[in-house]
Amino acid sequence: MLKCDVAVIGGGMAGAMAALGAGRGGKKVILFTKGAGATTLSSGAIDVCGSPISAPGVPLSRFLSVRENLFETIARMPHHPYSVLALNNPDDPAGGMMAMIEETMGFLREKLRVAGMGLLGDASRQKPAPTMLGTWKLTSFVQATQQLGAPEGKTAVAGIIGLSAPDAGSLASSLQATLAATGLGGGDRIEHFEVELGGRKTWTMEEACLELARPGGLKAFLGLLEEAAGNRYRTILIPPVLPPVSTDVIAVDLKAAHSAVADQMKELRLPGGTIIKEMLATPPSTPGRRLKDALDTALESAGVEVFRASASGFERNRKALASCSVEVNGATRHIQADAWVLASGKFIAGGLKKDRAFSEANLNLPLFCDGRQVDEIFTQRLLRRNVLADHPVFGVGLMTDRRLRPIDQDGKVILENLFAAGSVLGGYNYHTGGCGLGLCCLTGYRAGREACVEIL
Repeated sequence: MLKCDVAVIGGGMAGAMAALGAGRGGKKVILFTKGAGATTLSSGAIDVCGSPISAPGVPLSRFLSVRENLFETIARMPHHPYSVLALNNPDDPAGGMMAMIEETMGFLREKLRVAGMGLLGDASRQKPAPTMLGTWKLTSFVQATQQLGAPEGKTAVAGIIGLSAPDAGSLASSLQATLAATGLGGGDRIEHFEVELGGRKTWTMEEACLELARPGGLKAFLGLLEEAAGNRYRTILIPPVLPPVSTDVIAVDLKAAHSAVADQMKELRLPGGTIIKEMLATPPSTPGRRLKDALDTALESAGVEVFRASASGFERNRKALASCSVEVNGATRHIQADAWVLASGKFIAGGLKKDRAFSEANLNLPLFCDGRQVDEIFTQRLLRRNVLADHPVFGVGLMTDRRLRPIDQDGKVILENLFAAGSVLGGYNYHTGGCGLGLCCLTGYRAGREACVEIL
C-alpha cells in the first residue's frame, strides 16, 4: 500500500494546479493521468472570465474588465463555479473572486517561469489576441511567444508555403477587418508575405514545429523572415509553430537574433529590432503541447509523483474516500490518501460519459445541468438549433459546495475529503463561457489548497 497526503485524478491544467497547490503546503502528492488531456488542445491563451452578456455587434471594449465580467457572471449564473466560490466572500463576491484569481495566476506564473515558460497578460483585464482563424479573441494571458493586444506600428503576417493553414493574405485581410470591427484597433493595414522552409513542399503545424526544433532550425527560420521582410515591420505575426527552447539553447543558437530573455523565448527579435509573435492556435496545437510540457516540468520540480495510469477500484470509508488501485507495468498498486481531488475533465478527457445516461466515470457521482440532476435524457434536448449557440449539454457536470466538494441533489456533501476542479464541474460552458483554462487554474489551485486544509 502506497500512502500519500493528497491524490489527484487528472493531469490537465486543473489536475496539475491541484497537485502544485497541495504541494505548496508541503504535502506528499500523487497524481494519476491516463493521457495528455484537453490542455494540449488549447490555443495558448488562458481566459480568466469573459462576459455572459457579450453578443455579436456589441463593442468588445465593454468586456475588458475581468472584475465587471465576474460581477455579471455571479449575478446571472448562480450555478457557475465562480458563483459558488464567491459565496466565500458574500460582502464583496466579485472582489473576493478577483483576490482568488490574482493569487492563483501569480502562483501559476511563477511555476511556469521556473519551468521555462513566460506568460504575458493581466488577471484584471482582457486584451485582444490574433487567431489563426483571422479573428481577435479577448483573453487575459498568452504564452510569451504570442501576440497580446493590437500590434503597434507597421505589421505583417508571415506565412509558410505549403502549411496546412489559411494563407497569409487571407489572414492579414481578415485580421485587419476584424480588429477594426472590435473598436480596439485602428484598422491599420496589415501586410503579408510568405517564406519557404526547406526539405518538403507541404507542412502540418507539428511538422513545421519539429523542423524549427532541429539544431539550427529556428535560426534558419528567423533568417528567412529577415531576408523576406528586411526592416520594414515593427511586428511580424507567424503561425504557432515555435518549439519549446530552453534559454541555454537560445544563447547558443540565436545569439544576436533575439533580445535578452529571462523566460523561455520571451520575445524573439530580428537583428533590426522587428518583433516576432505567434498567433493563437487551433487544434492540433503546438502551444498546447508546450503548456503541457511546462506543467509536467513544474510537477517534477515540485516532487509530485505521477502515475501514467487510470485509477479504479475506489474504496470508501463511511463519508470519506479511502483508497484506489492503479495498474502500473502490469502490476496492481493500491494507493491510500487522506484527501482527493477529482480533475478528470469532461467528455473529451473521459471524465464524463454519455451512453443511455450521463455518468461521471470514476466515482459515479451525480451530474447536473442548470442546477437539476441529469440521468437518462435525450441529448438533443440539451442542444440548440444554432451550432454556435451556448449548448446546455456542455454545462453538464458536478455541483459543489463553496469548498469545491461534490454535492447531491439536496445540497449535501457526498464525500468529506473529495474535491473537484476543472471542466468536470457543471454550471458553465468551457468552450463559450470565456473562462476555459482560467477556471481550471483557479478551481484546481483552490481544490489543492482545500485538500490540505482537510488533512490538517
